[in-house]
Amino acid sequence: MGTLISIASLLFLVVIIWFLSKKFVSPQSKARVLLLAYQASKESGAPENECLFQMFDTRPAWNSLPKTFLRELATRLRTKENIVNFIIFSERTGILQTNILRIPSTVEFDPDLALGGVATALISRANAFSDRSKFQDAKDVLEWVLLLNPRFVQAWSSMAVVAFRMKDNQTALYWAEKVLNYVPNPNSDDFGERGYAEFMAPGGSEKAAQFLGESGGTDTWKQVQQQMEAIRQVCAEHGKI
Repeated sequence: MGTLISIASLLFLVVIIWFLSKKFVSPQSKARVLLLAYQASKESGAPENECLFQMFDTRPAWNSLPKTFLRELATRLRTKENIVNFIIFSERTGILQTNILRIPSTVEFDPDLALGGVATALISRANAFSDRSKFQDAKDVLEWVLLLNPRFVQAWSSMAVVAFRMKDNQTALYWAEKVLNYVPNPNSDDFGERGYAEFMAPGGSEKAAQFLGESGGTDTWKQVQQQMEAIRQVCAEHGKI
């Protein structure tokens, strides 16, 4: 009986050690594993885009996602450094579990629509960082968003606010003016931009309110424009315009 208890205790200890090693593995260790996958692919003579893709496709959980999505994600993030930081951040903050892994794996899969969902989740995290005055963290996350979707107007306005609060008036002005001059393309390949175009068309906000069962979208957009105008005016007062 004592031997059985000892074996059971040993197995329990092994499980605990395994769990702790998975839970508390350092970001540096994760980075080394990801870079090894990149390097192995590079040494095999694969092109750069394939090497970047392998960083996702050799990673547990990520490799369960549609290959089309992973290739597009790797292409848009552009560099191995961006991918390392993005993967570590997504796993640490839960974006992988709560957002990315919920992407449907269907033959008709739309990478742009899925990437829009990821970008929206990242915007939420960036705004949370900004609210806690972690402006550099917010800026870093927003830069990923702009790689995923360069015409994501929510990222533009968030970048303007973050730059302004970091006292970088020139950058704040740049993004604020982009928001104020934004004209969404109704024929864009991006689902989100087409939605903005419909919303901003005559009668669009009323249609959206009927569809969603709520109003206020127009007011929200006006508030964003007012905020951007206020940033532009302050920059002008400081001689940055």
